[in-house]
Amino acid sequence: MSEQDNTFSLRRLFGSLRHATPGTAMPLDERARGHPPVRINGEDGLDSETLRRLWRLLDPKRGARKFLRRADIDPGEMVYALPYVALIEVHPQLRFRHRLVGTGFRDAFGFEATDTWIEDWPNNHQRGLIVRGYVATVEARQAIAVQGEIAGTTPLLRYEVLLLPLSADDEAVGMIFLAAALLPESASA
Repeated sequence: MSEQDNTFSLRRLFGSLRHATPGTAMPLDERARGHPPVRINGEDGLDSETLRRLWRLLDPKRGARKFLRRADIDPGEMVYALPYVALIEVHPQLRFRHRLVGTGFRDAFGFEATDTWIEDWPNNHQRGLIVRGYVATVEARQAIAVQGEIAGTTPLLRYEVLLLPLSADDEAVGMIFLAAALLPESASA
């Protein structure tokens, strides 16, 4: 599968969150389903080749440190994933601000999430799924993967999200790196 095919499929996935499928009575808030966040220690914990590729790029940059730093991330090295990459600031009392959100999310969700706080996310159900992943990443203090699907789509669209904690001082998690990808069986349909 080419990167162009993957991008098209991701647009289809996220677009399905925004537009109801004709003939379904399911409200938008109930269409996205996320499985519980899972701690991962390596690329073997990921199903998406795009996210495995990101892991192989980023994990060696951490070296002996516990966390990656924001400075370790070079957007020029991950052009293939940029539309579905985000940086989220972690603030006291587990408040989250979307510092930078890729254009793929904007196009799919229909609004610009860059510079928004999570409490301002317009879809309550999506917000709940998103916060669950963010909190799990901060509390686990390690990489998290989340998989889910969009109900009412034919074929069923399945996605995976990688969340990596970032730290400037290797102690406090101050930011989260997020990347999303469509799982292979969804992309080939």
